[in-house]
Amino acid sequence: MLLHLDTSARSRSFSRALTERFALAWQSANPSQDYVHRDLAAEPVPPIGQAWTEICASRSR
Repeated sequence: MLLHLDTSARSRSFSRALTERFALAWQSANPSQDYVHRDLAAEPVPPIGQAWTEICASRSR
């Protein structure tokens, strides 16, 4: 599995171009493997809040 994370706010950044090129080559070499792409600049991960910490605490008991 390849998890492809883009984090730059710049749509034409060098890192985006580089990771896109790598991902395309990887997918070509591994067509049966899973591939997940996340753009953290477009869809940021929300901050951890009270509800999340309570769920984690309840699972560890």
